[in-house]
Amino acid sequence: MLGDERFNRPQDFDLGVYRVSYLDDFQARCYIGTAAVRLSPWECRRLLGNVALAVVRAFGSTATARGDE
Repeated sequence: MLGDERFNRPQDFDLGVYRVSYLDDFQARCYIGTAAVRLSPWECRRLLGNVALAVVRAFGSTATARGDE
């Protein structure tokens, strides 16, 4: 049933920007644990297409090189 209540959208509201921001925040809250992993350079390159963007960002901001092995 429809009511008589109305909503006025703010003039500067951008649904696309809001959606991206909301989903980024949601994804970040989904992954709250930590893990120590060891990846080859090839495996590091494959991360982007195989895990959530929040995981890739966390990896990119915390990864350290451990040698050539």
